[in-house]
Amino acid sequence: MIEIKGVSKGYFGTSVLDGISFAADTGAVCGLIGYNGAGKTTLLRVVCGVYRPEAGCVLLDGEPVYENAAKKAETFMLTEDLYFLPGATLGAMRDFYAGYVPRWDDAVFARLCAAFRLERGQKIGSFSKGMRRQAGIILAFAARPRYLLLDEIFDGLDLAMRRVTRALLADYVRETDATVIVTSHNLRELEDGIDKIAMIRQNRLAYVGPVAEIREKHGTLEEYFLGEREVDEAAFAGVFADGRGD
Repeated sequence: MIEIKGVSKGYFGTSVLDGISFAADTGAVCGLIGYNGAGKTTLLRVVCGVYRPEAGCVLLDGEPVYENAAKKAETFMLTEDLYFLPGATLGAMRDFYAGYVPRWDDAVFARLCAAFRLERGQKIGSFSKGMRRQAGIILAFAARPRYLLLDEIFDGLDLAMRRVTRALLADYVRETDATVIVTSHNLRELEDGIDKIAMIRQNRLAYVGPVAEIREKHGTLEEYFLGEREVDEAAFAGVFADGRGD
């Protein structure tokens, strides 16, 4: 279980997270949503122990994660802005992670490379955006973390790969009893594979609860999200009215 208790975090005097509290259950997938700049990625970095909160704490099965090497070793965060070692191949990244990830699984790595049809000897820099995302997914699952944090996991994936990834995530949770938090701007994709949803709005927790409750009250997760989004659409009307050429 991941317990987020009263977490606040800011940068240069600007609040990014303000008193966020919710739990992600063991053996389940928790979706984290919010518009751009809401603080989702910052929260995930606090959860994996990279950032220290200014208030509150994060507990992984009852233990604080910050400066806890054992719990950090059981955690994997797949970031939206994927990073790989300069000039690295998928095989080189395998060597990098296998050298310090205690639960690394070479069998899972090999099966996923074959399933995604990615050559472990090819430089990742030559991969397309979708292939780079697939490479990140392979490394995340092969690490076999107990706590898996996925930031925009569907970004860059085509329809077939998004479907495969949802199935992989469900299989992983079922087989390992992991605790997963996943963010995505593709709410339709996210809705089908999560048990609980947490929404951040204006740096605070706006809602936390089962997806079934959202469906019952609002129809879909997307409709709920749009209802919470404050956009002055009239301000965008007529922007190009005076820009016509001769």
